[in-house]
Amino acid sequence: MDAIVFSAELKTFTNMSDAFDHLSNHEELHWRVGFRIDRNSFSFPMLAYIHSKGEQVEYKVVVREIIPLREHLEIWKDLKFREKVMPKIWWNEDLPNCRNVLVITRIDHFSYDTWKLRKFSDGQFLKNPPQGYCRVISPEDLQRNDSGKPSAKAQQKARELGLRSAKNAEENFHKVPFFGNDDLTPGQKEACEEEARQKKASQDKKSEIT
Repeated sequence: MDAIVFSAELKTFTNMSDAFDHLSNHEELHWRVGFRIDRNSFSFPMLAYIHSKGEQVEYKVVVREIIPLREHLEIWKDLKFREKVMPKIWWNEDLPNCRNVLVITRIDHFSYDTWKLRKFSDGQFLKNPPQGYCRVISPEDLQRNDSGKPSAKAQQKARELGLRSAKNAEENFHKVPFFGNDDLTPGQKEACEEEARQKKASQDKKSEIT
């Protein structure tokens, strides 16, 4: 299952008891985030690990969908809809900084050392707290893969996602607000750069032959 990790001010901003209470009698919870993310790069449902800033991962959530801000604002006009998807105390929190909304269907306590999470792009451990978000290999998947590294198939998928995101960014940079090359994760950018190096080497080799 696809997975990401992102940071949140769990002590000073987000009251997780409100989130648990809401999901106890509603089907979904809308969680606003300030980072750019290309939803077309993921399969749903997906996992998201919430890193408590200054500490470690404390929660694991199931994300059914990612809604861009512009779509969120359209449906947000309906007061009945608001009550179904978010605790009222959250309604005005962080809206100016919102870029996307995670549609969450489940939250579980999940205390885990953030630095033991491995990046999806290369299987290496995280070295810094996630700025925005980082695509990772879920610990559950690592338990099924003793090497701790993505399979060849997973690495190929990472390259394909990077190339597709780069193409989408180029085509849509002047069309869609808040969307550009910054939407690529470090792993996706690295995959794009590696692909470019391979293509250049192939072209140089052809030139030597001719």
